[in-house]
Amino acid sequence: MENEEINKQMEELFRLFKKMMEKYPPDSMPGIDKAQAEQLKMMLSNYDSMKVSFSSDMFGFFDEETTKKILAKLISQLREQLGEDAEEVVEKVSLVEQKEKEFEQLPHRYPMLSLGNTYDITEVQEFADRAVKTIGNSFTYSCELKFDGTAICLTYENGKLVKALTRGDGKVGDDVTENVKRISNIPQELKTPEGFIPTLTEPEPWPEQFEIRGEIYMPWAAFDRLNEERIKDEEQPFANPRNAAAGSLKLINSKEVANRGLECTLYHMLGENLPFQTHEQALKAAKEWGLPVSDKRKICKSIDEIEEFITYWDTERKDLPYATDGIVIKVNELAYQEDLGFTAKFPRWAVAYKFKAEQALTRLLSIDYQVG
Repeated sequence: MENEEINKQMEELFRLFKKMMEKYPPDSMPGIDKAQAEQLKMMLSNYDSMKVSFSSDMFGFFDEETTKKILAKLISQLREQLGEDAEEVVEKVSLVEQKEKEFEQLPHRYPMLSLGNTYDITEVQEFADRAVKTIGNSFTYSCELKFDGTAICLTYENGKLVKALTRGDGKVGDDVTENVKRISNIPQELKTPEGFIPTLTEPEPWPEQFEIRGEIYMPWAAFDRLNEERIKDEEQPFANPRNAAAGSLKLINSKEVANRGLECTLYHMLGENLPFQTHEQALKAAKEWGLPVSDKRKICKSIDEIEEFITYWDTERKDLPYATDGIVIKVNELAYQEDLGFTAKFPRWAVAYKFKAEQALTRLLSIDYQVG
């Protein structure tokens, strides 16, 4: 019962964050009264558990900077209403936040933007129409599974992994290199493809320096095992594999990361003068170098082929050993990606089609009424 009550409190705090972020900028949030402050104090007393279970959901919908501003505003109002009675819970929140600051923050060489999302195939058609209007119709689409994990950006220099950054706010991310090195399917050194012959102009099969971005995720089996252990230890279980992956990646002790069963899939390469004409060519090369690249992708030539791919995986994903939440559709030709460019928030050459949340029916057995 105690865990159920904590879960209810966490959900309530999450809804409070979400509602305030949607309605008010941090500087214009309305004040809270004393009764609301007491409720907020009770919820924040479990902030460490809430952070573990819900932070990824918050930051998946809203950027981390805005979330922290809202939290700071709430704490300010808590102190106004409760004075010294608020200090114990404020200190607890501060300690949890301080743990995250133990990771050095570094700038991204290239902005790490999110993708525009849609749940409607007609909006995918509109995306395609906009691309045709700009670059004509002599291009193809790369359609790929959208893994439900936490974004990562890896940097390789001379074939060696030198840096791994989280998305952060898109401009600056946390340096989680040591933790990423504990993920078994991420190579610390690239492998030379069979048959490669070095030359003076091409001494190595890969660029001297490049970035490759992707998703770190927790397979269902590892997720279930971890939650069983947490429940056994009377710890708060993770809400879903995405949150478990995000929480595991930010563990202070790197050795613990190796025991979490995290995996990685990579899907976007960046660098100066990359020797590829298409996105597909870059992914094939990455796979030859030993990097983890999903084979659940297809080159499509029309909206009908895209829709067929979406329909297929909307059903088949249920049998996959990891969580997915959609399909990413990209213009395949890199020159056309450059022509299409970016908005302030999203690339114009890619869009994410999100699967509708799975629903289930349950039988209502009884209703208990309580007065008072």
